[in-house]
Amino acid sequence: MAKPQQKPSLQGAFDDDTHLQPVTTATQKAGNGKRLITEGNSLVAANLPVGYGRALAVLAAEEGVTKKDLMQEAFDLLFKARGRAHL
Repeated sequence: MAKPQQKPSLQGAFDDDTHLQPVTTATQKAGNGKRLITEGNSLVAANLPVGYGRALAVLAAEEGVTKKDLMQEAFDLLFKARGRAHL
């Protein structure tokens, strides 16, 4: 009867990583050709009723700011109300 084959051990597989090179990628471009700003940012999204989106757009237009600015202000107020540190 033949012995079952043993799987090779992965112990120590990453011990010598000096031969590895860092991965580099080209800068991504938005559809309009502008550089995407992604470093240090995180996408935060929510599927909300249409009224929220419309009200946010109107408020941003009335105040002459971006929807992103209003969302950051809203999150700051939420974190403050919940006793979380200011970002």
